Amino acid sequence: MPATSELRDSFRDNSFNTVLWVDNSTSDGSLAEQNNRLELNNGTGSGFGAAISTVSHVFLNSYIFCRMVPAAGVEMDFFLVAADATPINFAIGANGVDTRFTRFNGGTTVIASVTYNSTNHRWFRMRSLGGRVWADIAPDGVDVHHPGNWVALGNEAIDVNPSYDPTTVKPSVNNFYNGVNNIIIHITNFNVVLSQQGRMFDIGIL
Repeated sequence: MPATSELRDSFRDNSFNTVLWVDNSTSDGSLAEQNNRLELNNGTGSGFGAAISTVSHVFLNSYIFCRMVPAAGVEMDFFLVAADATPINFAIGANGVDTRFTRFNGGTTVIASVTYNSTNHRWFRMRSLGGRVWADIAPDGVDVHHPGNWVALGNEAIDVNPSYDPTTVKPSVNNFYNGVNNIIIHITNFNVVLSQQGRMFDIGIL
């Protein structure tokens, strides 16, 4: 069962689209769509800048990806947030030190982690295939608007916890405080893509 709808936002028109996104930043964090990208600022306290999809998607045989540029000292992730009372969240992201695939469910479990590489870790993807969630990373391709070859980082069963409902997933992007204030991360080309028979995980770019 593919996603019920697609979400595609290049963040290049310098106007935050409230039809697609909700500003989910804390009071001391912020976001702005400017400079042809979404900029998330973690502010002066211990909060974060964040945006979350306005609608839920069915994360079965579908994939979600974007381009993110991290800063040292700041955790940068995009999440699959299950829309229920006790959600389990899968996240892939980086902090300028390592790149990791993580599950949050009453605690933090790092499923896979590698040393961050500023050339090879520019694009981040999560996909659903065969009852598992896969996390992939890629460098830029022909330009900053297209990913290069994807490399699998790790995978885990999508039903690792019965509370996780992959039929009501809201993608989100976050910039967490990790000891350094007023750090901005950059996000472009966010995509939720339907699976299509014969081209399951081809890349669709705006």
